[in-house]
Amino acid sequence: MNIINQNRDIFPKSIINIAIFNASHVTTELAGAFLIALQNALSCPDRIHIVNTFSYDDEKTLYIIICPAGLGSDKYVRGPKYYITYQLEPLFILQRETYRDFLSKAIFNWDYSLVNVKALANDALNAPLYKLNYLSPGYTPNVSALDIVSGDYNYTDEGKDVDVLFLGWDEIYERRKIIKENLYKTGLRVWFVWTLNLEGMQQAIRRAKICINIHSADIITSLETIRLNILLSNQACVVSENINDVECEIYKDNVFFVPYDKLVETCVALVNNPEMRKRKAIESYQWYKNERDWNKIVDFKSMLPNFM
Repeated sequence: MNIINQNRDIFPKSIINIAIFNASHVTTELAGAFLIALQNALSCPDRIHIVNTFSYDDEKTLYIIICPAGLGSDKYVRGPKYYITYQLEPLFILQRETYRDFLSKAIFNWDYSLVNVKALANDALNAPLYKLNYLSPGYTPNVSALDIVSGDYNYTDEGKDVDVLFLGWDEIYERRKIIKENLYKTGLRVWFVWTLNLEGMQQAIRRAKICINIHSADIITSLETIRLNILLSNQACVVSENINDVECEIYKDNVFFVPYDKLVETCVALVNNPEMRKRKAIESYQWYKNERDWNKIVDFKSMLPNFM
């Protein structure tokens, strides 16, 4: 189990509802994933909902705020009365004072990165404030396209008019722009996009032969497992820049990890090897679905003991 048991008394007895609030337009798929996982795990599925806003003074509702950095600093000053965050930012974002303050007022902060959790656990001054626990992303069927879940679709080059897809922002990240430009120079058809909703991402992945993961900066210390979640759930052949993160060990047989300076040549080689791409995409999806099911790798009952 990768989440430590929580103190049942930490949750106020007035709370009877769970509201899932997504604060970022780039993590829309996670609201539905949380809904499915929590409804499967807890005995009160009818009291768990997705919401588009939050009430500041609601004593009956525990809010789960996905990607709280997406709220913007003007909203950090005040959050709901009771909330848990799903923290999805790299460690250096915690240097922002307003963001640290927002996290410190949460009942708990669940973090996608074991690197973050371990680093803050060694920070004697701040660790008690953040009450931070590790929550790896995992598979839920709502993130996959319907025909993948039903078994009616398997990876094929038919209809794939994109050679390399990157789901993420590259405009201000020079190291991503360099890879993009170098991919173009090889003659590959390249698409970098970050404005898509869940259905749009599913369609983009379907059109792509390869999906790539590139760190935004050299100082990044955590594998982008949130991005891998949407990719592996939709039968992507994934090439990722490697990183010194223990989580790479989990994904190593299902993602092509290579150094930054090998990303372009790896993509070229794989574009020219359709059988390898197809085998990796299908096997990786089956692994992710069977072995990384969110309700298998996370004990949500121990995280939310009042709602068992």
